[in-house]
Amino acid sequence: MNDGDHYVDRRSVLKSPALLLGTVLTGCDPGPEASSASIVRLPRAADGMTATSLKGFKPFQPSNRRGPKPNFPRRIGFVAPTITEYMSGLSDACRRACSDRGVEFLYAVSDSDPVKNIDQLWQMVRRGVGGLIIPPLDAAAQSQVAQQAIDLGICVMFLVSSPSTVETMSYQWSFGEAQARAAIDWVQQHIPGRGKAAYLNRDQFEALQPRTTAAKAEFAKAKVDLVVNRQDAKGTQAEGFRLASLLLQSHPEINVWVGEDDTILGIDAYLRSIGKVAALNDIALISVGGTTAAKQTLGDDGSFLRAVIASYDNLSSYACGSFCADWLDGKVIPQVLDVSCVPLKSKQDVSRFDAAAADPAGALAKMKAHRFPAIRLWGEVDYATRSNYLRNVIGD
Repeated sequence: MNDGDHYVDRRSVLKSPALLLGTVLTGCDPGPEASSASIVRLPRAADGMTATSLKGFKPFQPSNRRGPKPNFPRRIGFVAPTITEYMSGLSDACRRACSDRGVEFLYAVSDSDPVKNIDQLWQMVRRGVGGLIIPPLDAAAQSQVAQQAIDLGICVMFLVSSPSTVETMSYQWSFGEAQARAAIDWVQQHIPGRGKAAYLNRDQFEALQPRTTAAKAEFAKAKVDLVVNRQDAKGTQAEGFRLASLLLQSHPEINVWVGEDDTILGIDAYLRSIGKVAALNDIALISVGGTTAAKQTLGDDGSFLRAVIASYDNLSSYACGSFCADWLDGKVIPQVLDVSCVPLKSKQDVSRFDAAAADPAGALAKMKAHRFPAIRLWGEVDYATRSNYLRNVIGD
């Protein structure tokens, strides 16, 4: 998509999403709920569900029954906030699912620009999509796009955010605990009583904040000093390299770094660049995510990366693409994809992890049969029951 292809002033987009909706959708076929002439006065798709916990959902039961279908092209839109190893893995997996199901895949990158992100989302809606996958950037602004798309009958998958038709959620407390426990285990084994930790998390996203709370609690119980607790604004390798250079000037005592894969790989590169030696076992890096680059680096002789707290996010993204296709076919799909963490500490762990994800379609079949415990499916919704969208983030 062309960044210059706008239909309203870019700087008014975040302030007036209703105005933007009425402008960009002119001439598109949004489906049976609305026409281009009445698009500004779209009815709300009821009030949605107020659940905030998985306790409000039953395990998903797939069905081949087909109900009413939305009047949309077989097309799914995916707007990535930025290009990282992690985000590329998500988009590639969704693209593969679309290819497997005969669905067109639209893709755009926002370069960490919230206004551009909103522009791109609405351009996709204007072109016509039956599914919209939204990784968070400015969740408050994106939520207004998500709500309007839901009201149109589009299947919205707003990752770890709301509102959404289908939410991909992870119990972030468990991820934070796993990160901290991996760091603590390493400290106790190699430098007992001398752990000085820097914890970097993307706390600008509300759904990820429990990760920080859990990690801080674990560090406190184990008496590992949390020297730095800092927001990771970008989550890129370049940002990790920059943060390591900056923080070590004021806190040279840091010997444990905990954060997302891309950030931690940047820190790993910086430590190598200044001549630090991983074999001395006096510095540990613990990452979360499970990107290909992180898994390939884990266990390398020259790397400080000691553990990766992985999750099958790429499989969940493949599932999102496939479930969007089911939505377009009038079939029921789950409301929640519950993704658990899997700690990896060796290349053998990585091999087992990758083997389970080698066949995405086969893994999805196991999810539907409740035989893939790392991703569990809950609830059910289809186009006919689209008013049962999720108003809130599902926390646990």
